[in-house]
Amino acid sequence: MKYCFTLLALLGIGFGNLSCQPKKKAAQTAKQPTVFDVVYLKRTPCMGKCPVYEAWFKSDNRLVYKGEKHMSLIGNFEYVIPPQLIKNLIFEAKKAGIQKLPADLGYAPDLPGLELMVIIDGKKKVVKTEGMMPENLKNYVKMVHNEVAAMIAEQEAIPFKEQ
Repeated sequence: MKYCFTLLALLGIGFGNLSCQPKKKAAQTAKQPTVFDVVYLKRTPCMGKCPVYEAWFKSDNRLVYKGEKHMSLIGNFEYVIPPQLIKNLIFEAKKAGIQKLPADLGYAPDLPGLELMVIIDGKKKVVKTEGMMPENLKNYVKMVHNEVAAMIAEQEAIPFKEQ
């Protein structure tokens, strides 16, 4: 009987130690998804009052915004955006034929420059211009600009520090 009691006590301590082991949380073991830019738009100055800013539409449903001149909000901010907006921006880029544009559209004095990057079907497309734009690019850039302006007007900005 004495041996049975000792055996049970040792087994209890052994199992007790097993239950006291720290358990890894699922969140610690799961890999965090990689965040990447889905759409990026950079507007550069002209001789007038052209808006100057950069906007990154991120895969984690954020808009990161850096306003420099001639925008209603100057500084670095971020916004939460609906997932459907990202899908719509990609859909509209496809519809506009952005992937078929040349990478460099040239230069014209006193016209605002821009750099546009869009991920379309997993492929990165970058278009740069300091001048005239074809109508399809002009319309797409206007749409993206309107989305940026709407976020600035409708949501409270979260200050964002560059990393």
